[in-house]
Amino acid sequence: MMSSTARDFSVRVLQSTQSAVGDTGTTDVTGIADLLDIALGCGVADYAGVCEQDPHLPGSFTTVAPTHHLVRAADRQQLHNQHGPYRQTRSQLGVLTSPDVAADARWPLWGPAAAALGIGSVMSVALRGRRTFGAVTFYTATPRPPTADQIAQAAVIATSISIVLASRPVRALITSPRSRDQIGQAQGILMQQHQLTADEALDMLRRLCHDDNRTLADLAGSVVDGWAS
Repeated sequence: MMSSTARDFSVRVLQSTQSAVGDTGTTDVTGIADLLDIALGCGVADYAGVCEQDPHLPGSFTTVAPTHHLVRAADRQQLHNQHGPYRQTRSQLGVLTSPDVAADARWPLWGPAAAALGIGSVMSVALRGRRTFGAVTFYTATPRPPTADQIAQAAVIATSISIVLASRPVRALITSPRSRDQIGQAQGILMQQHQLTADEALDMLRRLCHDDNRTLADLAGSVVDGWAS
């Protein structure tokens, strides 16, 4: 049975994701920042930010919604040293953790540099999707390994941020907040039911629209209604 704390976390994440996808007044950065704040409020880490792959510069990335200046500084060190958790996480498409960055042999240059900035440990979770390659990076001020619950919560936050970023082309075409909200919910439902990435779920919706000769908003509404019934 889900605890009240876990239920509250899930509800807050779902509400923030729906708001970011469905509200025309909410930007990507605002939506991502809200999700990162939820993670930090639950004790997942002390600082966090998103490294989003730069589509025009292979191997480079942009820091999105950093919660502290240390996040941007640590990311700059990754670019400078050409190694670090982001690059490794992106290549593995999973979750990467380091309980003590200063002593981690994987990053002989970045680790000590990050430690000198005031970073103790790191947890990096890949953003899954063709248009949203990147990672969510969580930092702590002191060395410590993450708990299983913290890893699970970080993965949920990363999935939600993937949905927010993958919804960009949809939000550019659809002006109805309700339609955009339902499309985001439908993506999340298909991701859970079929173990898909955010982009794969959106592609599935588009294929079904074509096959059934229905609009994206109409099909998304049916998916949401069917899941709720």
